[in-house]
Amino acid sequence: MKTISAFTRVPIFEVNLYLEVCDSIPKAAKKFDPVMPPLPEGHDPLACVRFHKSRFAIFFSKESLASHRHGIIAHEVFHATHRIMQYVQQGFDVDNHESFALLNEWITNWVYSKLDI
Repeated sequence: MKTISAFTRVPIFEVNLYLEVCDSIPKAAKKFDPVMPPLPEGHDPLACVRFHKSRFAIFFSKESLASHRHGIIAHEVFHATHRIMQYVQQGFDVDNHESFALLNEWITNWVYSKLDI
């Protein structure tokens, strides 16, 4: 798996979404420290979502994609979807779940297009 750094503007929601695939998430996350709260000291996750206001970043370690590929992508995309919908103040309930599903699909397709898998 190669190192990936990608960016997109999410249509309709007008938020920035970043994708980072790296050897070390704490190292890669440092470039976002000026615009997102830093990772807790000593925290070295296999994958995570960080966010602040209209900026959202999905991080995957190369190791996580080698061993847990589809499951971990689904997991982190769900977190990103939830945080974006929370930011735009869209609740998740029986009347609003379709907007979550559509955003989740859009993010999933974007992530897979960048991973080329």
